[in-house]
Amino acid sequence: MERLTRGRGLALAGRLAEAAAVLAEAAGVAPRWAEPRLLLGLCESQLGRSDAALASLAAALDLSGPTPSRRAQGAEHVTAEQWAELRATALFERGNVHVRVGRPAEAMAAYGAVLALQPQHAHAYSNIGVVHYGAARYSEAARRFGAATRLHPRFADAYQHHGAALKALGALEEAYASYEHAAGLVGAASSEPLRGMALVERERGRLPQALKLLAAATAIAPAVTQLHLDRGVVHDYAEDRLAAIAAYTEALRLAPGGVPQATYFRGRAAKSICLWRGWELQMRSVRAALRAEGGATAMGIDPVASLSYPFSAPELLVVAREALAFKLSLTAPAAAPPRRAEHAPHLALRKGGERLRVGLVSSYFRDHNLLRLCRGLFLRADASRVALHLFAESDDDRSAILREVQAAPAVASFTRIRGTPTQV
Repeated sequence: MERLTRGRGLALAGRLAEAAAVLAEAAGVAPRWAEPRLLLGLCESQLGRSDAALASLAAALDLSGPTPSRRAQGAEHVTAEQWAELRATALFERGNVHVRVGRPAEAMAAYGAVLALQPQHAHAYSNIGVVHYGAARYSEAARRFGAATRLHPRFADAYQHHGAALKALGALEEAYASYEHAAGLVGAASSEPLRGMALVERERGRLPQALKLLAAATAIAPAVTQLHLDRGVVHDYAEDRLAAIAAYTEALRLAPGGVPQATYFRGRAAKSICLWRGWELQMRSVRAALRAEGGATAMGIDPVASLSYPFSAPELLVVAREALAFKLSLTAPAAAPPRRAEHAPHLALRKGGERLRVGLVSSYFRDHNLLRLCRGLFLRADASRVALHLFAESDDDRSAILREVQAAPAVASFTRIRGTPTQV
């Protein structure tokens, strides 16, 4: 059909709106032909017309069913394998649309249907991994990304995602290797794998190596604001505040008002070296961003650090509430049913002669000012009366102060919980 051929050509040329119009005409002329609806759905999806895309793709699936009465007109020559390919494509794109509009369960069902038709579909495995990663199910995500790379050894995005999942699990060596493999596949076509390697090096505390990798990534993509923000953070870790301020300033120059973290981090770095020039303007920018919904989360304001800022009590409350909501959103099950309140029987804190057990959770069980301030609490606690159980959200930085705290007599256990889901 001439319209179908023309619509396909327009789509390949990137003229999606024109292609969609021509393909809609083709679908109207041939109401029992699946392919125009499939291509129309793909165009509508890329144009952001989610509802229309889902309807077109559903029609394509209906017309590509196995029964003869539903076979597309003029397609008697199409093989069973080609029908399976058409259906898999429609299902895969439906999954993508569902992800885009925030329906992870529907997306998973669509990708699962793809794998039922084509068990070797690496991209379906990878996209299932993306859904798991978005729900902080990092082990499941890593498993799916690993399957995708085994099925498609040159699938750079899957290696990139696999690195991110492994990093979230604290498997830094494996994460670095996966990012490095992705970098080898994409070369200078993408800065993302190099950025991933830099983030791993930052986690390891190898800051010069992280900066070198970020410099290489920035050479590939100098206009990517995130890379300049990352450079600023690494310079901050290295306590090179002037270099950090320069990197944050460059990020803001590239995207004025579009990098909330750089706004806050630049002021934080300036404050740490008493660089007060422009401080009032800086605080006005931070307060303006804080008034926006989700502003504290977007800026990455830490509740503890916020105490050293001239925030009002209502502003501090906003910071604390947003931090809590964000933390819970990362780990809570996607659709946890409401629980009926239960009244547990009263339990004594301890029996006679039994040590009081105290649990402490922190992301600062590393060489950090907070641990330095609290060091005496752990070292001087009376081990005959108190048993301290420490739960760390941070990675092991192998620092002397951490080893000293872990060996304290009152510390009964030390457990790393990074990536562990919160049970509600």
